[in-house]
Amino acid sequence: MQRASGDGHETLCLVVPCYNEEESLPAFFERMDQLYGESGLITSYVFVNDGSSDDTLAFIRQRQATDDSVHYISFSKNFGKEAALLAGMSRALELGTDFVGLIDVDL
Repeated sequence: MQRASGDGHETLCLVVPCYNEEESLPAFFERMDQLYGESGLITSYVFVNDGSSDDTLAFIRQRQATDDSVHYISFSKNFGKEAALLAGMSRALELGTDFVGLIDVDL
């Protein structure tokens, strides 16, 4: 497996299942920026929109437009947290990360 960063730093990808999380996402990003902005880990995110009926997907897309560390998968309907986690972990491994973590939007 090839490392996601070419500079020798270890990388972490957080998989975040989302179902109607529009209101929680701003606080999530604020806290994650505080935690990982100063660490030695290069962090990326794979959000899995699990058929949300609010503006969760629109928020994630907007963030991705300005943040290369944000990736997402969007399901056409709600398949459940387990399916979202599996899809997210598969995508994280495709990105070539060293470590995969699982976290809910509400931290």
